[in-house]
Amino acid sequence: MTMRAPLVLLMLCLALTGCSRSTLDGCVDAPFKTCIANVSLIVSDDSPETTSKEIARQTVSGVLNGDISIEGHFRDAPSHAVSISIMVYKDTVLMVSVQTQHDDAIAETDAQYDRTDLSRVFQVLTGGKCENGEPLDKQSVYRFFQTKIKPARKRAPEPPHETAEHEMKTPPIPFCGRKLSYAYTWGVQPDTIRAENPTGAYTLQFFSLISSGAGFH
Repeated sequence: MTMRAPLVLLMLCLALTGCSRSTLDGCVDAPFKTCIANVSLIVSDDSPETTSKEIARQTVSGVLNGDISIEGHFRDAPSHAVSISIMVYKDTVLMVSVQTQHDDAIAETDAQYDRTDLSRVFQVLTGGKCENGEPLDKQSVYRFFQTKIKPARKRAPEPPHETAEHEMKTPPIPFCGRKLSYAYTWGVQPDTIRAENPTGAYTLQFFSLISSGAGFH
């Protein structure tokens, strides 16, 4: 990754969809060009050329349908990796999903939450805007996670895949006029054993913000 990656992502957005860089102004239920411009303000794309090709491949007769994946890092925290998936139907974003490798649920105080990526994740999910006026400042996001997401987490009856040992997840929770789902998975993957991770242990958390009109959970 280089410092030019955010600019390259924005440039491919301009070239492919005609979006313009502006203040954050929404993502789910917004045009894809608006969403991807907002994402470029927060996340550095590690492979902008791959993203560009994927957008082009899934665009037919000028209309984008499909899932666009971005692997990168938060611009203001280069060591924090993030994976983003944007589901698009007829150029409109139906769902934004964000995956990080940290367990934000261990935080209890604002100072502890400040050391997580939670605020950054919610900026990506929402594009920095709630049409229903819900606040998105750090303290409001922390309070929502602490009082709404944490109590709603339930242990999954079965691992989501053979390498996962545990999973906790929530049902869809109303947020920002949409539906937000959360899942946290942790376990051991032998193929990830290396010097910096001798046990192969891993943690993954997933956030998804879904359009209220998408018709799925």
